[in-house]
Amino acid sequence: FSNPPEIRSRLMLGVAVAGLGANIVSAWVLSRGGGHQHDLNTRGAFLHVIGDLLGSVATIVAAIIIMATGWTKADPILSVVIGGLIVFSAWKLLKEAVDILLEATPKDIDPQAIRSALKRIPGVAEIHDLHVWTVTSGIVAASAHLEITRVRPWHDILEEASHVLADQFGIAHTTLQPEDY
Repeated sequence: FSNPPEIRSRLMLGVAVAGLGANIVSAWVLSRGGGHQHDLNTRGAFLHVIGDLLGSVATIVAAIIIMATGWTKADPILSVVIGGLIVFSAWKLLKEAVDILLEATPKDIDPQAIRSALKRIPGVAEIHDLHVWTVTSGIVAASAHLEITRVRPWHDILEEASHVLADQFGIAHTTLQPEDY
């Protein structure tokens, strides 16, 4: 800000337009198939490309301002604005990554609701040591000990419990252990 270098605004504009084109193509490729909505790595790459794309737009705007007015502070000011937008958008991604690393229960899953649903299965008397966590983006796992009354075979209870977890809560990876009630 205090001592900006000499800026060749026409060259700056040309490079920024080329960068914008490359970033549009990259964003399009990463957005195909919806992977950036479910996969943490793809979303991180997509956010990086969007940040670069915004940087290219800001550079184009700054180059035009500099060419029209000679006001060189437009470049660092717009850079700070884009940097702030990138930090803001990366915060959610960082929180999700930390939740995965800490094996936190996903916010949209209520363990009490899982416990209640499992207790409604004939033959299940009690549930303890219930744990639900995110293995990676979009993959939730659960484990629990089911105290069973032996009114029906364990295999039938296991099959029904697995279906309840998958259908009602989106949990496809389960480890359920039977125990005598």
